[in-house]
Amino acid sequence: MSERKYWEITENDVYVQVFREMLEELDLTFFKKDIIDSYKSLSLQGQYVVTRLYYRSAKWLRQSDLEKYLPPDELKGVLEELVQKNWLLSEPDLDIYLEVATVKELQAVAVEFNIKKAMSRPQLVAALEELCKRKTFFGPPLRPKVTLKLKGAVSSLYLLNEGMSSTLALVSFMFLVPAQITLDVVVRTNMKMIKFRQYDYLTQKEAPIFESKHDFIDYYEARVLCDPLEESASSCTQELIEVVRLKIKSTSPRNGPFSAAYVYGRALALVSECLGKAGKFQEEYQMIQEYFEQEIHKSRKSSLIIRKLNLELRFFKELQDTSWLLKAINTYYDASGIVNSIYAFDLSRKAVRMSREIEKVGLSVPPLELSKFEQLPTNLLEAEQLELLPGQGVRTRWGQEGASNTVEETALIHYADYGWAGGHYEGGMISTLFWLAFHDIIFSDKTQFRCRFHNRPLKLQSVLDTNKTKIEKRVTDNLKETIINSFKTLYELQPNVGGINWNIPLEGIEAVIDGLGNALGAILLRLAESYYTYNSGFPDLTLWKTEEPECKFVEVKSTNDTISDNQYVWIQFLSGLGIPVEICKIRGKRKRE
Repeated sequence: MSERKYWEITENDVYVQVFREMLEELDLTFFKKDIIDSYKSLSLQGQYVVTRLYYRSAKWLRQSDLEKYLPPDELKGVLEELVQKNWLLSEPDLDIYLEVATVKELQAVAVEFNIKKAMSRPQLVAALEELCKRKTFFGPPLRPKVTLKLKGAVSSLYLLNEGMSSTLALVSFMFLVPAQITLDVVVRTNMKMIKFRQYDYLTQKEAPIFESKHDFIDYYEARVLCDPLEESASSCTQELIEVVRLKIKSTSPRNGPFSAAYVYGRALALVSECLGKAGKFQEEYQMIQEYFEQEIHKSRKSSLIIRKLNLELRFFKELQDTSWLLKAINTYYDASGIVNSIYAFDLSRKAVRMSREIEKVGLSVPPLELSKFEQLPTNLLEAEQLELLPGQGVRTRWGQEGASNTVEETALIHYADYGWAGGHYEGGMISTLFWLAFHDIIFSDKTQFRCRFHNRPLKLQSVLDTNKTKIEKRVTDNLKETIINSFKTLYELQPNVGGINWNIPLEGIEAVIDGLGNALGAILLRLAESYYTYNSGFPDLTLWKTEEPECKFVEVKSTNDTISDNQYVWIQFLSGLGIPVEICKIRGKRKRE
């Protein structure tokens, strides 16, 4: 079984297959036939790139960003094909180049026009914009010249044509809605407003399934009203605030992101955020209090209760009124029973702060429970920091072994010198072990799959909670045998199985299972507890030695990068299980005098 490479595109590739089958099965008579025909006429690679880009938010991409889908020698011809058939737009205006250019690229262009002062990014953009406004007596206008120079520095940019990709959005949405929702309701929606591309149904937590036409219309109207808040704080008008307040009180609560209640709840959270950014903290606090009266999901309540605690501590500091400190203490105890371990980490930091304040004012309250903050093992690595070349994007590049590498690639080369194999998988390794271990359990409820292209249940966490007893029993059985047998059975179905990274070699999976030992069961149970909470923050590198066997995990950071809360929580959890885990910090080599 060879490692599957991203450029080995076949007729069975899910990203192409899903659209081909939808185009064959749906009634598309009301679509623009030329768009459908144009998609069908694309080469296999062209269809692949279009459908992959369809799942991204609409923004201009560098050619180097597109090389993750196809190797450079194939990509050039595909891009020419897509531009020719109007699926990709190129040659953007000056404003786009100013937006995506790195500081070094802006500086290089500025020097060519004798703008030599050291400037920040906003100053460089302003200077180049001012330069373009100047009029010349004898030469050509400067704006096209500046645009041309920026294009050379940034490299080619491409954007998926939204007028054509919205057809794909509508086709994919139609393929998922139940038959009782008539197509005329779907057709009248504004797909650009609804932005279904944010909910890639091949990997999303829940698919857009509605129980009735009325639920769909309510959801659509809520998105039209509230989506402007996602785009700009200027949309947060008093009129909109009052409408959202009325709507959230009159809308029936429903779970899942595809409901009007969820949209209005999200809008209320955005309103409170906008008020906070505007310095209207009392109004923000009132809005959060209103939100807490609604039936909202635990995960959303967790983030808001932390913000509520922040505001109460802020008001105590500003007003020196102990009643606000008492409110903060009550909020702290309320939060302790709501938040998961990631939010609890932040909560504990605030408890340290509150304990000092309680001691200062002499309040008589029960002592706050404080988490222990452990010192993380750190490995310091030096590498040569390289200058960015045109088209390389904003990521820092490092020199190691005469090559240009990312910070993770540099770390992998370093650990390979000490006999470690592995890869930059982040949560991919643990997610793979999880889905292989519980695949039959996860796919046991057939009602969770409304479409044959769903590679995970519509409500994964609900399935995990329902089968909690089976999952707990599974981790006490022979996990290695179950995982290896699942790998061999499911390999031929790739990539149509959710959560599994098929680029991880089987020998690596076996080595990690042996290296983790009994700790693997505890890790998998943690994921089962709240999959979408703990599926992020896992260390960057998974390393193993097949001879020992032995494994360890490494979080890689460049000089100015910091550990996030969910990363710290995972590292602390793994260390508590006795699993080797460390931080690898990479800094530029110091120049010798």
